[in-house]
Amino acid sequence: MAGDDSGGALVTSLAYQLEVANCEKIYKILLLCPIMNVAFDTNSYHQFAGGYDLTREQMKWSWEQYLTADKDVKDISISPLQANFDVLKKLPETLIITAEADVVRDEAESFARKMRDAGGNVTQIRMQGTIHNFMIHNVLDETNTCRLAMNIAVDWIKKR
Repeated sequence: MAGDDSGGALVTSLAYQLEVANCEKIYKILLLCPIMNVAFDTNSYHQFAGGYDLTREQMKWSWEQYLTADKDVKDISISPLQANFDVLKKLPETLIITAEADVVRDEAESFARKMRDAGGNVTQIRMQGTIHNFMIHNVLDETNTCRLAMNIAVDWIKKR
């Protein structure tokens, strides 16, 4: 199963929920530039706040539209980075691909480190010189970075 942007949190949450419900297990999850936390204070949020496709203000606006007063921003279905080690070690094998110039880069990479520290099976790769969701921007489709990321993802999915 794969998710990009906010889909990264959805896929992560679904994988965990299926695991604890003893349902059909998800074999692997692929997260592309995932949004993994409701916070705007990381280095990448400040460094790439404007002018790099996805801005800090756009993220704030998006969360304001999505969250209601009854939503807990620390709920792991909203902010997977808030999950404890018991949750993280139950996740399936995970590949996280991040972009260098992306406001959500640091939260995705922090999630990978936390999952690894919990004993989870995770690989995280940062693609240099590119922006949020570069893998789905048609104008970037033929760039070396996009092609490399796609090849890495496909090879990882095929590997058993």
